[in-house]
Amino acid sequence: MPEDYLPGLKGILETALKQSPQMLTQNISLAQAEAGRISGESILWPSLSGSASYAFNGAKINSGGSSTSTSSGGFYGINVGQPIYQWGAYKAQADSAKLAEQVAKHQYAEAYRTLAGTLRSQYLGLIVQKISVRNARYQLELAENDLAIQEENFKAGTVSAADMNQPRIGLQEMRLSVDRTTENFAHARHAYARMAGLDDLTEESIPLEIPHPADSSGKSKDLLGAFVHEGPENSLQGQIWDLYLKQGDLSYKIARTQLYPKFSFGASYGLSYSQSAFAGTVSQSAVVSYSYGVSANWTLFNGFASRAAKLSALATKRSYERQRKTYLDDTSANAQDLQTQVGFAARALELAEQHQALADDLIKRATAELGEGTIAPATVKAYRSNAYAVDYATSSARAEFLNRWSELVSLVGADPILNALPVSYLNLSHGK
Repeated sequence: MPEDYLPGLKGILETALKQSPQMLTQNISLAQAEAGRISGESILWPSLSGSASYAFNGAKINSGGSSTSTSSGGFYGINVGQPIYQWGAYKAQADSAKLAEQVAKHQYAEAYRTLAGTLRSQYLGLIVQKISVRNARYQLELAENDLAIQEENFKAGTVSAADMNQPRIGLQEMRLSVDRTTENFAHARHAYARMAGLDDLTEESIPLEIPHPADSSGKSKDLLGAFVHEGPENSLQGQIWDLYLKQGDLSYKIARTQLYPKFSFGASYGLSYSQSAFAGTVSQSAVVSYSYGVSANWTLFNGFASRAAKLSALATKRSYERQRKTYLDDTSANAQDLQTQVGFAARALELAEQHQALADDLIKRATAELGEGTIAPATVKAYRSNAYAVDYATSSARAEFLNRWSELVSLVGADPILNALPVSYLNLSHGK
């Protein structure tokens, strides 16, 4: 994988898991899903409530005489309720909340897998871009040296003023191009740092070379064969679609029971005491009350709302089935195409390495001849300029191969970057 050749990238991937904006958002989604699961399971637990009150009352009676009465007292009570039989609707709601939490975990893993792929690709792109900046600066240096020689010739009178216009304008255009290339590189680095959750990514931290990757294209057939054998439904997104389908079944089950009678158990216990004073007489009393029993609640007609809920649940499930099939078909086709592209990239890399070997050998011989005095420095610079161009092409070929290879490894579910995540984020805990 690219991070095996580029240690700096490995650290970035580890940081991105903890600090990148995308993964921080996924952490929030995980917390919301956990809260949803707890809320969904709470409906299965008994409800418990208590109450307390204290009151003072007074009255004055005028009927052939006058009298007053006062009373004061308190009341304490506790109530317990527990659903008994809801035709599985409450259990289905709790199970659906659990599935939603599993979906959030798998989406977290899928988001990290996708983010890792993007960070790998763009990091390789930054290296190639830095090589391009180096090449542009070297060409500018050569152009400045050439113009300096022509300026000396102009001062000596061997070159006319008209002949100097084009080189001067050409150098200004080249400087503008180099400035743009440099600024684009700086912008790309800053954007990359934000995506990865880094404080900054300096130009010096980007290597100027992509090491020659080992040709692992032969393993691509084995990866594809294992993927086809296990089926794309075992991938992270495939498992997510399975969870959605299970949620669809539960939604239909819940909707189907809307017009069924629901049974619950309830119990209460209360204690009240009071003290009353009337016509000089004081009396006290204490009352203990309790009750328990089973109640039924039956909605006989809800304006066809239950029918609409069932139709909606079935339509949603059909939509999930359609999207799942499209995903499975597309993923299988993409995996086969990537396996082919890995082979093409390996062939292109082999040719690029041959060009690189020739360019390196030419520079080596030219440097030796320069030391012997048999070749001009300008010729060596021209050879080096060509070598830089070849280096750019070779680095691009290496980046292309690593990109295609890592895309294939990631797509078929063999990406080692996911080993940093809990197993529950990668596999269905409820079974297939």
